[in-house]
Amino acid sequence: MRFRITHLTKYSYAGAVSLTHNVVRMRPRNHDLQSCLWHELSVLPAPSNRNDGIDYFGNHTSYFSLQESHRQLAIAAHSEVDLT
Repeated sequence: MRFRITHLTKYSYAGAVSLTHNVVRMRPRNHDLQSCLWHELSVLPAPSNRNDGIDYFGNHTSYFSLQESHRQLAIAAHSEVDLT
């Protein structure tokens, strides 16, 4: 059985923020009964840099920073998962 999953997180700040550092874990994990077939992460405003990796526990991580003034941050994860 396949599922399409969308997760959206939005932050709105009272004033302008000039710098943020973020780590998110929004990609579904693979295991015996579940496979992540496709995943896309989008960040608005676009980050100055982004690095993807895997943490100590095997979770996929995305580190990114915003180095421009912004009042809102939106992080959207879209995935397709197959369950057996």
